[in-house]
Amino acid sequence: MHDLFVSHASEDKAEIARPLALALVDCGLNVWYDEFSLSLGDSLSESIDRGLSDSRFGVVILSPSFIAKPWPKRELRGLVSKEVASGRAILPVWHRVSHGQVLEFSPTLADLLAISTDTGIAHVAERIAQAIGKTGGSSPALHRSKELHRSGHYQAAVLVACAHLEHVLRARLRTAFTRSPRELRLVSSYSLGPLLDLALKARMLPLKGRLTADELRECVRIRNEAAHSVLQPSAEQTALVLRCTASVEELA
Repeated sequence: MHDLFVSHASEDKAEIARPLALALVDCGLNVWYDEFSLSLGDSLSESIDRGLSDSRFGVVILSPSFIAKPWPKRELRGLVSKEVASGRAILPVWHRVSHGQVLEFSPTLADLLAISTDTGIAHVAERIAQAIGKTGGSSPALHRSKELHRSGHYQAAVLVACAHLEHVLRARLRTAFTRSPRELRLVSSYSLGPLLDLALKARMLPLKGRLTADELRECVRIRNEAAHSVLQPSAEQTALVLRCTASVEELA
């Protein structure tokens, strides 16, 4: 049984759906998301129906694209049926929409307490985890990455692991720079590559033979390629990313 099903329009995948799904996994949640859960050749409609039925809650990313398209509405009907049966199943996330737009699209959804992406992806994920009664944690994200690796979802495994690696590095650097507002601002804005460079420069990763700086930088390269290419990373590349992520997590 999954904790969450993420329903979204394909136009919102890169900007909000994928980052939110990764943040939810990093909170320790078991997430049904198409890039994590579908394999080549799977029946899309059957897989989505199974994901809907096997998930406790559905996160619905309401956006202008979602409202305009027929396919997400099909997923929404399944979630509304579960809402009626269980009393609570839909967790709305508003992305660039007003209350008036949501009300016109679905009075039922407009009546539900929602959270806006204006508050930031990390905050949205934390609020969702709280809403379903689960707290965050680091190990579940790495565990999920290993599951994805074993099942051959190498691209998803790399993205989930590197999102967690970024979270661990940012937390470690924030702790180190608590007395420097400038460095704290930089840490909050940096992506994985700059965070890693900063941690290495500050000698905050005592690697001690377990991995090398070059291997960590290779993880960043693999992650960037996985995020911007349709080609899957190899099993060996994915294993390297998981090993580096686990090592940095232990050092933290």
